[in-house]
Amino acid sequence: MAAKIGGSGAVRQPEPRVYSDVKPEPPGAQGRDLGTEHTDTKLGWSSLPPAIELRGITKRFGSVEVLSDVDLSLRAGRVHSLAGENGAGKSTLVKILGGIHQPDSGRILRDGIDIAILGAADARRQGIAIIHQHPAVFPDLSVAENVFVGRQPQRMGRIDWAAMTDRAQELLSSLQMEIDPRLPVKMLSIAERQAIEIAKALSIDARVLVMDEPTSAISSREVDRLFEIVERLKKQGVAMLFISHFIHEVLGWGDEVTILRSGKRIIAAPTADLTPEQTVRYMIGTEPGAFFPKEDTQIGQSVLSVRGLSGAGFVEDVSFDVRAGEILGFFGLVGAGRSEIAQMLFGITRPEQGEIGVNGHLVRPRSPKHAMQLGISLLPEDRHQQGLVLPFPIRANETLPILRQLADKLGLVDRVREAHIAREFAARMRVVATGVEQPTNTVSGGNQQKVLLAKWLIPSPRILILDQPTRGIDVGAKAEIHHIISGLAGQGMAIVLISDDAREVIGMADRIIVFRGGRFAAEFVRSSFDREAILLAAAHLAREHDTSEPMRGQLSRSRKTLRAFPSISLFMGGLLRVREFGLILALLIICAAVTMRERRFLQPANLEQVALSATLVCMVALGEALVIIAKQIDLSVGAMVAMSAFVSAAWLERHPDGWILSVLLIGCAVGSALGVVNAVLVALFRIPAIVATLGTLAIYRGGVIVLAGGRQISATVLPESYGEIARAHLAGVPLLVWLAILLTVGFGLAARFTRTGRNLYALGSNQESARFAGIDERRHLALVFILSGLLCGFVGVLWGARFGTVDAVIAPDLHLQAISAVVVGGVSIFGGSGTVYGAALGAVIFAVLQNGVQLLGINQFWLEAVIGCAILITVIFYSHLARRAEQVERGSRRIQPVLRNLL
Repeated sequence: MAAKIGGSGAVRQPEPRVYSDVKPEPPGAQGRDLGTEHTDTKLGWSSLPPAIELRGITKRFGSVEVLSDVDLSLRAGRVHSLAGENGAGKSTLVKILGGIHQPDSGRILRDGIDIAILGAADARRQGIAIIHQHPAVFPDLSVAENVFVGRQPQRMGRIDWAAMTDRAQELLSSLQMEIDPRLPVKMLSIAERQAIEIAKALSIDARVLVMDEPTSAISSREVDRLFEIVERLKKQGVAMLFISHFIHEVLGWGDEVTILRSGKRIIAAPTADLTPEQTVRYMIGTEPGAFFPKEDTQIGQSVLSVRGLSGAGFVEDVSFDVRAGEILGFFGLVGAGRSEIAQMLFGITRPEQGEIGVNGHLVRPRSPKHAMQLGISLLPEDRHQQGLVLPFPIRANETLPILRQLADKLGLVDRVREAHIAREFAARMRVVATGVEQPTNTVSGGNQQKVLLAKWLIPSPRILILDQPTRGIDVGAKAEIHHIISGLAGQGMAIVLISDDAREVIGMADRIIVFRGGRFAAEFVRSSFDREAILLAAAHLAREHDTSEPMRGQLSRSRKTLRAFPSISLFMGGLLRVREFGLILALLIICAAVTMRERRFLQPANLEQVALSATLVCMVALGEALVIIAKQIDLSVGAMVAMSAFVSAAWLERHPDGWILSVLLIGCAVGSALGVVNAVLVALFRIPAIVATLGTLAIYRGGVIVLAGGRQISATVLPESYGEIARAHLAGVPLLVWLAILLTVGFGLAARFTRTGRNLYALGSNQESARFAGIDERRHLALVFILSGLLCGFVGVLWGARFGTVDAVIAPDLHLQAISAVVVGGVSIFGGSGTVYGAALGAVIFAVLQNGVQLLGINQFWLEAVIGCAILITVIFYSHLARRAEQVERGSRRIQPVLRNLL
């Protein structure tokens, strides 16, 4: 019988993912009408009120009712399983508990008292933590920040990075995960990202923990660790809701189970009263068919032959054959090298050694396009990130690999033929949708997987590689996909089936190869499949003398890695990961190149002019950097500078004896007001920033032209004290330079050490995850646009002081200069990455380039082109340094486990 979580202190491990065990039928179960809703059986629950209770929850999206009068009770110290096919309403129920959706009717009670969950932050405050099916991580932020995003520990008003890192390390250690909390999450595997989600949930000391498919992307070893954590949390009185597509986990982990179908609760019962077969019947409404409908096929000659394949950093000396009509299973734990081998076969990663043969001919796939020409298709393991363009319709996703074949000589796609092919394959895959024009992100996970399978069958491959083809889909969809796979093998296709579900490869494969640590570990033929032996081979738990050769291989690889990445390289890699170091290096090279041709560049007067030229662009770039970090853009900065400059100069013209501080306040007020307009359009009315600020650019520029009426305000009518702002020096350095440095340091510290600053990075890195973390998107977007306007207003006043003359057309290209400085400074245009220090250095590089071009006497006609080319070369240079540093970091991560084993 599937292992149950009991109330005793002993921890019993869950069985592998199998469904064959049978429990006795509960009394009265025979003859039940599975198409009607049942009331609860007598569960014997405690008389204490549930920690969280949902009563009569109904939720509609438009005319579609996705939840209908659903009840659910979560009690302290118990695990309540929630089961149902994709589309049954489980995810909607989770989002209601997490505050993302509000129910249309029904009640939510906590400890017997009615409450409302008004958002993700409110759910967290009320002690509800959610581990989402797809890790809601922020790729550009560190591991520690991901764990504590939105609630970073503070000390004296700033983030306590040391405490946050230490606490994150403790949480990860409790999960037995050896991850450096300072690493950016984008460098981690899917399993490691899932561990971060679990650590995040544990960090808030939740009273209610919702686990939405927490085991779907982790290995059996990590599942065991999670099981131990669940048992510990039960003893601490945490109420848990557990969702899984694996029936043995639904019954083995839960004390009670609620089954949903088509948005309705079908039954709630103790898990001890249900068998796997009954559970499936309740989920799908019919008798479950065979989970693994493997057909006997005529296996032919070898289609794919691999000999001595090595690469991807740790795959070594892998050899195998796949024959026509054969399903070859690849089994192993997460990190065994299965996906890396698939990527080498598909041309994504180039192998370092070895031979690949297709139909008896040696080939070397150079790219996925070349692999498809050779008759190889790969269904990737992550359908969201690697497989599908989710906003695209089903038609566009299915035909994406063959667009070239569908296009005529002019490059125009034959839409009629495309739609015909898409409909044909959608029907063959039994995709449930309103039609092939339905957006892919609006169908269930199982149907998305069928669309992805259709996408890679349309090119008519002879070799089909399936990497986790049934991950994260319900039992009904799994059976359908297994039936399709079996049918394809029956048609003579050679299939490689990669899975970490031992039951799946045993049920579907003709042969199984087990991988461990990037190497061949064992091979089994169908007549001698032994689940225990397969699992032992994958987990490296065979007899001790069997481990000597793999260890020698590990030692050999570690030595190679150590030679490739000596300690000095690791040190340099850490240094080069600091973006600003690459920028400073690029700046020094540019300065040296200009100086070699024109010695006047280093004269103090010229350097002062360079610094003054950089200061105004730098200050505007600081605000633009924050906007872009938040994944927005502000095209109106030049117009805001012009408006602020003219209004403040006009006031000073009428009040020549006015206080200079008043001029600064007026300029800042004007800029802030214009920034508020941008903020309202973007944050409140949800107009895309590029559209909103393009519109306000024209409005503000037109407004200042009307205000100026064609006149200039020159230095002759402005007080001398106004110009002194730009001419003043402090310690021999212009005051404007000190102001730029002060603002850069201030904004840099705020971005690094305040919650608001880190929330901007989170928002830019992953907007959806930021909402789940309770970050107020509108407030933060409004803040960055207002700050950008404030800085533009301040620069507007300084602009008049610096140049002496103010008119309606000042700073016409300032927005382009500011954006160029930000991009050159390493701030990702896609948001979530970069620093204001980089933006400031970008402004300096921009000023040096302009000054150098002028000193060298380059024709004005070529001026912009030369500057543009220099900017591109600079970006390429330090981007290359950053990539090299990341490679060194990844290399060091690979050798660390080996070194620990050797010590």
